[in-house]
Amino acid sequence: MLLAADRPEPRPPLTMFARLRDGDRARLKMEAPTVDNSSAMTAGDSALEQARQLSEVSEVLRRKSEWASKRSANFAAGATGERALAEAFAPLTAKGWYPLYDRASPSGGNIDLLVVGPAGVAVIDAKAWSGAVTIDGTRLLLGDRSRAKDMNGVRRQVAEVEAALRDVQLKVTVRGFLALAGEEDRNRRSEMIGSIRVLGVDQLADQFCRFARPLSAVEIETVFRDISRAFPPAGGAARSKVPAVATADPVEPTSPRVEALIAGYMRFYYLRPWRQGGKRRLYLKDDKGRDLGWKDTIGGEVSLTCSDDDAKLAKAVLNAATETGVPLAAESLPRIPVTLLGGQLLGRVARKYVAVLVGQEWRKGATRRLYGRLIDPVEGHFELGYVDLVTGDLHPAVEGGLNKNLGTGKGYLGRLAERDPARNSVRKSGAR
Repeated sequence: MLLAADRPEPRPPLTMFARLRDGDRARLKMEAPTVDNSSAMTAGDSALEQARQLSEVSEVLRRKSEWASKRSANFAAGATGERALAEAFAPLTAKGWYPLYDRASPSGGNIDLLVVGPAGVAVIDAKAWSGAVTIDGTRLLLGDRSRAKDMNGVRRQVAEVEAALRDVQLKVTVRGFLALAGEEDRNRRSEMIGSIRVLGVDQLADQFCRFARPLSAVEIETVFRDISRAFPPAGGAARSKVPAVATADPVEPTSPRVEALIAGYMRFYYLRPWRQGGKRRLYLKDDKGRDLGWKDTIGGEVSLTCSDDDAKLAKAVLNAATETGVPLAAESLPRIPVTLLGGQLLGRVARKYVAVLVGQEWRKGATRRLYGRLIDPVEGHFELGYVDLVTGDLHPAVEGGLNKNLGTGKGYLGRLAERDPARNSVRKSGAR
């Protein structure tokens, strides 16, 4: 009898393969089908390759998205800086400074602001940077990065303006400014880095008032004319390819009440040249076609044919008028309080005085233009651009609002053209 410890271990049951003899077993192995894994490997490699390519595409798109976001932020900051610059500069227009916003640079790009006034010409570049702006000796830094490229850009633009004024027989000082419009730097005190002045945008008005004022009104007009021609509005070539907006189209439609307020706030004056027998005059009319007076552009004699408030305003306009412009400082325009509907005088309570919209006709061959300017004793003097009197197209000098308190240059040009008595007389004669 066998004890439990002596019993053999039980064997598992033999499978069909185990029961075969060695020869049959070898033959069966040789005949057994083999599994081809090559297709599975190929499919896996293909999926990995697609995943790799998609990952590369995703990375490219991510970088493009970051680039677009940065570009968008840069443009937004640029627009913010230019708006802040326009607001800060507005008070200087009442002191005889004439702005030219967003002008094309001969070397490419644009100049944020060119200013012509009693102290010469200023080239101003506005920057609404976010981050710490510091000056280290002769270097301007934003954080730890040098902004030498921006400084060199202002220097180049100053050199371009100086080159444009070489033929002017005047001694004109051209100054370069980099105006900081970021919230932390708007009131930054003025510092010089070489020939360029760096300061907060809110310090501009105070800084300009400190400069000597060697140029006369006539000299300012001469410089302003040459600078306007040498540095046209940015994008002017592109605009010329697109049909301009005709004055027949509605321009900033308003209600009859608003139009009545506009009529009470503004005088619409029109200067037209006259030449005969060696005499040269500028005749001034209002939008009703009434004669207000004339000026002898050779001897300077002024004759008025109107009275009361119109006489005060017409005298100021004619005294300043030349054959190429009206360089009348806003502060020199008589302050006549606006009379609202009902007889209320607005000047004393809201610093609102009568402004003048002056249209001056210019002719050369078959070309006829009506150049417009708005002169407001509080808001300043603004060049509006011109109306093509042949086609009726508007060509505003500044896109958008003139400042935060005024409308658009295009809107004022449209009203000036619509009220032109010469244009209206042509319409009436054609309707007969």
